[in-house]
Amino acid sequence: MLGAAKVQTKIIPGNASGSALGTWPSSTSAGGYYGTDYDYHAPGAGTNTYTWTLNVATAGTCNVYARES
Repeated sequence: MLGAAKVQTKIIPGNASGSALGTWPSSTSAGGYYGTDYDYHAPGAGTNTYTWTLNVATAGTCNVYARES
């Protein structure tokens, strides 16, 4: 019996689809980012956060990767 075909979809959220708690300035000075710019924050105590809520079309298990420049 054949299993269901796997559908691979990439969801790449940018800073516009995230929600920042604290001050996160935008920049373009470091390379290696997706989109037109990126938001950054200096090291701190962990009280400033950035959260993305993704719209995943199909329930199930997925791999999530994070990238920093």
